[in-house]
Amino acid sequence: MQSYVVQYRALYETGTDVETILMELRKAGCSPIQSMWVICQIQQISLEDAKRTVHFSKAWADMRDTHNRLHASLEESVSHIQQDDQPSSFDDDSLP
Repeated sequence: MQSYVVQYRALYETGTDVETILMELRKAGCSPIQSMWVICQIQQISLEDAKRTVHFSKAWADMRDTHNRLHASLEESVSHIQQDDQPSSFDDDSLP
């Protein structure tokens, strides 16, 4: 991944826009997460900002609905896990 950072940082510094870089990263076989990391490194932005940039990019627009559904499913799963981890309403000492 570091080679992508070096390559695309050079392009970014010479004026290539982020959208073009994201399209090139995707063509090169990078995943959205890998693309976020590269963008984070070349723009010196937070991972949250890089995620937003990739998510709303034209390069990944065809996957946006799929990613939204995945995110919603993960949030629901985490919510269920958190509910399962809550202590029960009875005290173990009261059991026979």
